[in-house]
Amino acid sequence: MGGSIFLESGNRLIEMKEAKWDAEARLQELLVSYPNLLAGDQMNELEPREWLLVGREFGIPGELDASDRWSLDHLFLDQDSIPTLVEVKRGTDTRIRREVVGQMLDYASNLTNVSAVRIRQKFEASISPDTDAAATIAERFGENIDVEAYWAQLANNIAAGKLRLVFVADEFPPELRRIVEFLNRQMQQTDVFAVEVKQYISPDGANRTLVPRVVGRVETKNPSGTGAGPGPRWNKERFIETVDATYIPMVSDLIRFAVDITGRDVDWGMGRDRGSFTARLVTPHHRYSLFSVYTTGELSINIGWAYEFMTKAAPGLTEDFRRKTNEAFETEFSLNAWERGWPMIPLGRIKENWPEFRSLIENLTERLKQVVRPVTD
Repeated sequence: MGGSIFLESGNRLIEMKEAKWDAEARLQELLVSYPNLLAGDQMNELEPREWLLVGREFGIPGELDASDRWSLDHLFLDQDSIPTLVEVKRGTDTRIRREVVGQMLDYASNLTNVSAVRIRQKFEASISPDTDAAATIAERFGENIDVEAYWAQLANNIAAGKLRLVFVADEFPPELRRIVEFLNRQMQQTDVFAVEVKQYISPDGANRTLVPRVVGRVETKNPSGTGAGPGPRWNKERFIETVDATYIPMVSDLIRFAVDITGRDVDWGMGRDRGSFTARLVTPHHRYSLFSVYTTGELSINIGWAYEFMTKAAPGLTEDFRRKTNEAFETEFSLNAWERGWPMIPLGRIKENWPEFRSLIENLTERLKQVVRPVTD
């Protein structure tokens, strides 16, 4: 403590002295109004992170469908729909040394108990009733953003464990910096950041300046400093080069099939290490993610991200599709798997049951095309 910065005002300099935060609640409030205090430009210098606040005191249950057990200070999403969990403490709080790390790991490990649908509902409930949620997202991240694809990607990120954990304080002890560095070296899908937000106040208290800075960052993941962040967009050539050679014929068949049933090219993913493509049906009223294929040799059925909409639009459709899928593949995908979204099937099983899979997706697509208007409450 004790540093200074100088504010130029007219023809004089005002010396601003570093000061401790009186209460962490004030810093929490400022993050709501000024999320750029999270220093997203320092987290990823090539593609600075931008933020969409889902909510404060975000509840996280310890089990599926259970009551909330923990309360996270803030939940943000970035422009790639990566959940960003933020916990705020003052540097003078002794809990910042160890307890806050355990809290954050509890939040992160149990975020899979929270569906993308619930996060979307929380965000939409947080904005004023006369504000359009899609327009809010477009205003934040650009008018060309595909809002439905954005929420679908959130579901994929949660399933893959692509998260960002951010500790915020005015000062971090060396012990916590070392923990952040250690976690970043060990965790492949999740990034951990410590952001110091120092405040400097003029002698008369009339002026105050805030300076955020990322500390404890390591460069072992990639040059942009984001292990969970996106990489270059995949394409067919790169996908074929990466996937196991035994799956290549099946992958080619799935791409052709996706184009045939949707009338459009597949959407290629931007995972840094795991390539993917998605068959997406676009109707005049909605967009549906049908299935995704991954370089890991798996296929996910993507009903979960639109589960609530689909059950309202076509009562009985999702349950009928779940039952038929279980019968075709001799599986036992539970209702929770569908509500939360991404039952995974090995490509080898898809090959063994190719006629059944084609029939399932074709029937689903035809029924979805019959939904003639958006569903509202």
